[in-house]
Parts: sequence; structure tokens; C-alpha cells
Amino acid sequence: MIPTRKISETIIEFGEPILQELPENSTKEEFEAAFRIVVTAWNAVVLDGYNKNRKFEKAFLSALRSMPTAFSGIPK
Repeated sequence: MIPTRKISETIIEFGEPILQELPENSTKEEFEAAFRIVVTAWNAVVLDGYNKNRKFEKAFLSALRSMPTAFSGIPK
């Protein structure tokens, strides 16, 4: 099966809950930082699916817990 949707569209949709937490007047740097979180989460899920384990998801969630409280609303 050949995908008909761009991977970038799928990742943006996946990260929408995090991206929506950004204030309307966010800087480019803040947006890029949030997007790095989204892509890291995406990669953790994909790698764990491939390896059939939860190694990267657990490492990501552990790192997420140590982030500033501003990110505490991010679904875990």
C-alpha cells in the first residue's frame, strides 16, 4: 500500500495536543522546542513498535517528567 498522506501532516496531527498548549504569541524558538518534543515522542513510539518493546517510550516519559511544570498539561 502506498501512503497518500504526507508524514509531516501525520506528525503535526499527532502533536496537536502539545502544539495547542503554546501561547498565541509564541516565539519561533518555543515552537521549535515544542515540535522537537512531538518528533521525539513520535520516534519513540515508532522505534518501540519496530522493536516490539517500550524502551524508548519509557525513556521519553522519564525525561518528560523532569521538564518544567509549564509542560505538565501534556498528556502522558
